[in-house]
Amino acid sequence: MSESLLHRVSVLLSGLLNNKAEGFIEREGILTKEYGLVHDALAAGSKVQSGWLYHLCLLHQTITPNEISLISSWPPHESALVLSANRDTGYYFTNTRKLPIVLYFNQTVKGVNPSSVIVNSMLFKNEDLVWKPLPPTKSEKAACWVTYLQFPDMESWEAKVYVIEVKIDHSEAIISSCSGSQSMHPLNFRFTLSLNCDNLEFAESVDELLDWTDVGSLGVESNDLVSFEQLKLSEDLVSGFSKWQMQTISGEINLIETFGKENCKFDKLALARLLIAHDAMLSHKTPITERQIHFRAVLEFFDDLVKLDPKHSKYYEDERSLVLMNQVTIDKKSFSSHCSPSPYYISSKLHLHGCMQLRNLSLTRIGYVVRLLWVQVLDLSHNKLRSIEGIEALQLLTCLNLRNNQICSFTALQPLKLLSYLKVLDISFNDIGAHPVDTTRYLFSSPSKRSVKLDKKFLEDYCRSKVDITNRREAICLFRDLQLHQLNVKNNAVSNKNFRDLLTKALPTLMWLDGERLR
Repeated sequence: MSESLLHRVSVLLSGLLNNKAEGFIEREGILTKEYGLVHDALAAGSKVQSGWLYHLCLLHQTITPNEISLISSWPPHESALVLSANRDTGYYFTNTRKLPIVLYFNQTVKGVNPSSVIVNSMLFKNEDLVWKPLPPTKSEKAACWVTYLQFPDMESWEAKVYVIEVKIDHSEAIISSCSGSQSMHPLNFRFTLSLNCDNLEFAESVDELLDWTDVGSLGVESNDLVSFEQLKLSEDLVSGFSKWQMQTISGEINLIETFGKENCKFDKLALARLLIAHDAMLSHKTPITERQIHFRAVLEFFDDLVKLDPKHSKYYEDERSLVLMNQVTIDKKSFSSHCSPSPYYISSKLHLHGCMQLRNLSLTRIGYVVRLLWVQVLDLSHNKLRSIEGIEALQLLTCLNLRNNQICSFTALQPLKLLSYLKVLDISFNDIGAHPVDTTRYLFSSPSKRSVKLDKKFLEDYCRSKVDITNRREAICLFRDLQLHQLNVKNNAVSNKNFRDLLTKALPTLMWLDGERLR
């Protein structure tokens, strides 16, 4: 069977199963039969790529959760937040005066709106809230959704604790884009919000230069781990996988381990995917030692695949990075070894709680951000990142270090535009500007007509200021939407005096550039 025909069959099967078409309602029976056909095909020759691709399609259908579940949120359930500009109290929120509510589901969904998700509070009207998918898509589908609570007139607040409750009813409005399922358990979580009235003057700038090298010995602050634990919702609220799903995955693992060939890349890749799927379906109640048992084997598989199939090495490196991210964030012990010993004090006015270091891990992509929603300072330096896709879910992120990676364009940094709290950014020692053709631009949606009009206005403004903007359109589109106070772009091909002039104009809030004080 040709790969193009196989792709059409895979899409057709997925559509029939998801829509519960006549004759395709019994999902388990259909998939069991299809697995049998694939086994016969693979028995004839395990190096037939089309058979393994169809096996991947069946695996995806097998591990799709039976029900929609909310697996993480920020603010966490039962958390107590303090809105303050005082460095010694609670969370600090920027002069945007807004607080994000982030919902992270176990699969891509649509239909998240004020009717399906009700936010009860005397401070806000639920109908005024606008839920947005992250990242934004024309299809309005995503696993991560965000809305913002606005604080336009904080001076009128009373000095008391406000309760905010988020309620997701048993509603058919939220629909899985993977399986078409509308089944979701009702779920409530709540948090409290209070105002520190000692100081209502918001800090407008990062007065002191943040030194990323001054991090000291690793450790963790108890507040950070409390946030990490609170992110995980009760096991009772998360639907498990069926017995058939677990048995099917275990059976496939045994089959390939028994009949697979030692140096066949398809066998190794399929086994790696199956082991990942198996561990993902294990209950949170399963001992952590059992859930970690396959990490080393899967990492070795992907290392072998890079050597066996160098043509697709970037894909294998990305998959390996996801396994590493899972490994370092799976539990409190693993997590704590990558947290900073104490909060960063970026300035005398700014106090940040969630600080995490993920440097020198050879990461090529970011994953498992569902466990990092509370992080405010993130060090991803000295990796091999080519993309930062997924980082937009970290709505509290204030300081980000991407130094010494493999980012080759400003287009690859577009997710930063969705981080309204971001103040400190280090993208030094990357490959930005080294390649004449930006191939990553085709991975992102085109700007809206409104953005194009704004671009023209900006271009005219730059021309009047005699700043050369040749081949700098992507940079302008990125930085004009950020409110950075500190930026480091040293040792990129694009870095020169003209580019520095462009940055100072595009970023009127910028106080530090490449370690030098501007204002």
